[in-house]
Amino acid sequence: MSKDIDDWGPVRKTVLWVVVIAGIVGFSLWSEGVFSGSAEMSTTVPAPELAARQATVAELQHAAQAQGVCYGWALVDGLGVVSNVSEGSNLGDGTAIYQEPSCPRWVQVRATIYYTDELSELSDSAAVEIVSSSDLTAQLPTAAALDRLGLDEGAFVDSPDDAILLAAMALPLLVHEAGLAAAVPRRVAAATAAPSAPLDEAGNDLWRSRWLPLVVAMVLMVLAGAGLAAGWLLRRRARPS
Repeated sequence: MSKDIDDWGPVRKTVLWVVVIAGIVGFSLWSEGVFSGSAEMSTTVPAPELAARQATVAELQHAAQAQGVCYGWALVDGLGVVSNVSEGSNLGDGTAIYQEPSCPRWVQVRATIYYTDELSELSDSAAVEIVSSSDLTAQLPTAAALDRLGLDEGAFVDSPDDAILLAAMALPLLVHEAGLAAAVPRRVAAATAAPSAPLDEAGNDLWRSRWLPLVVAMVLMVLAGAGLAAGWLLRRRARPS
C-alpha cells in the first residue's frame, strides 16, 4: 500500500496543478463570454473613429475639387432593422451626397454588414456596392474592383470601420481609371486618413476575438489528459504481478 501511495504522489500533484490552472482559464473564458452565447460583440458593427472620418472627409474634398465629382460612404448594419452606422462625404461627416443639389455628379461606396450570433450556423457576411449619379453609372466599375486593393468581403467583415473609409478614398482612383475624370494631384502634406493597422484575416467571430485563451484552454486540456494517462500507467505498474 505504501508503495502505491509513493508512486501516486507526484502524479496527484501534477494532475492537481493542471486541474487548478484549467479551472482558472475556464473561469476567465466564461467571464469573457466565450461560453455564454452572448451576441453583443459579434453583432455590433463598429463605426469609424471621429478622427479617421474627419481625415477621410479632407481627402475626399481634395479629390472632389480636382475632379468635379462628389464622393461619399455609407456603412450599414444589416441585422434586424437596417440602420446607418456611419455616413459621410466630401461635404462633411454625416452628410449624404445624393441628397445635395450641389453634387449633381457623385459616387458612393455602400457596405451592408451582416453579423450573426456566434452560435449561429450562418457566417458573417458583407454586401458592398458602388452607387452613383445616373450619368456615371454605365462606365463606373463595380465593387469587385476594390478586391485588388485588398478590400474584399473578408476585409469588410473583419474591419468594416477601416474598410469603408479606405474604399471611399479609393473611389477617385476608380473614377479616373474608368476615364470619367482626371487624376487627383498628389497633396504635398496629405493627412493620415483611416487607421493604418493591417486588416485581420476573415474568420469566425469566436476565433477572431478570443483565439488566444481558447488555444491555452485546449493545451491545458491535453496536459490534463496526459497527466491522467501517466497516473493510470504508474498505477498499473505499481500493482503486484
